[in-house]
Amino acid sequence: MSPPAAVIDSPLDQTCARACALVALASLATFCASALALHGLRPDLDPVHSQMSLYLIGDWGPLLQAAYVVLAIGMTALGWGLRQTSSGACRSAAPLLLFALGGLSLATTAYAWMDLPGIDSTLEGLIHGVSAQGAFLFATAGMVLQALRLRGDAAWRATARWALPWALLCFASIWVLALWRDAPRGLAQKTVVVLILGWLAAVSTALWRRAAASRGGACSRQPHRPGHRLRSADATNATSCNYRRMENDMIKWAIIFAVIGLIAGALGFTGVAGASMGIAKFLFWAAIIIAVVLFVLGLTVAKKVTS
Repeated sequence: MSPPAAVIDSPLDQTCARACALVALASLATFCASALALHGLRPDLDPVHSQMSLYLIGDWGPLLQAAYVVLAIGMTALGWGLRQTSSGACRSAAPLLLFALGGLSLATTAYAWMDLPGIDSTLEGLIHGVSAQGAFLFATAGMVLQALRLRGDAAWRATARWALPWALLCFASIWVLALWRDAPRGLAQKTVVVLILGWLAAVSTALWRRAAASRGGACSRQPHRPGHRLRSADATNATSCNYRRMENDMIKWAIIFAVIGLIAGALGFTGVAGASMGIAKFLFWAAIIIAVVLFVLGLTVAKKVTS
């Protein structure tokens, strides 16, 4: 008989899980939007034969570089959120470590350019190739290991039924990409990337729903006490739920402003904004300051819930 599904009782754990899911989903949306936009902005590159690495070089390259870094942050946030919502026996730092290493490799890939055809090999090109392979390997290995861990958690078992075969498909696809040299490099690589992004998006959505369901369950549980004690308990529980909603709203807006700040910073500090570079930098600092203030306020409200 399966053990009962654990509920995320701690408001801080609920907040962390929801925040991690939001960061992951926002980073995936940012990366997808940037990658799609770049395909339209770079008509000189053949989307079937040009690898993503070529879009990092030349016009609009800094936009994709920033998107790589944002995706790296989102992968790590997803690993942390899944670890926070797993039961003790199924909780492991190994998937989180692999996601973090995958994110680090992805960020390195963004800023170490590949060797262009017809040019002698360089150390930078070697670093790019190794880090790109590491990003694929670490990310897909983390996906498989995370899905295996979820199978042992009653609350995540339904998700693991599709997450594990999907992760195994992604892991197998990177080996097909590496061994099938005659495949169109751009199309083959982008197909693998879409598979991985799809898994990350689906699991991030599952994490969001898991945290939301736990919040709803915590707010619906009422202590069974007679007379005025029951009414007092109801009032206390309602106040606690109001604090919890306020806390979640603050964290949500903190993440929204953080994402706005990251986008503005990417446009301002990389020069993509052009003449509006000063405005973009101002928006970066303003959005980051607001995000920090909202996050601190959210944690302050969370302490009131737990006290």
